[in-house]
Amino acid sequence: MLFEKETVVILSKGKYAGCKAVIVDGIKKGEHFEYVTIVGMCKLPAPVTENMTERQKKRRESVKCFVKKMNIRHLMSTKYKMENVFDKMQLTDISDMSEKVELLREVEKLFKAAYSNNASHWVFKKQVV
Repeated sequence: MLFEKETVVILSKGKYAGCKAVIVDGIKKGEHFEYVTIVGMCKLPAPVTENMTERQKKRRESVKCFVKKMNIRHLMSTKYKMENVFDKMQLTDISDMSEKVELLREVEKLFKAAYSNNASHWVFKKQVV
């Protein structure tokens, strides 16, 4: 199966086209199309050096995330997986804005933890087109 849980995908359409994301909820049947729930990063963390100030380090390590339901036709599956990162995440209804904001904060923490554990993972490298 191409679009299973924890698979890393690249978005090919929309505002976040070219960004990398991870599938957190498997394929669901919609009224007209099949979709998956994804979380991704629209701003990747930048490398940090020792001679930077604390403010510079904090700013460069920051991550901007998004949570979306997307049609599987607008995703490109990759061979990479992010295992055991989003297992603890409680997926809520993302149509409610207050729940979505809490979910985004949780996703941001999980991506930061994954970056600190394995900064060389393919997800955290800039996409070259």
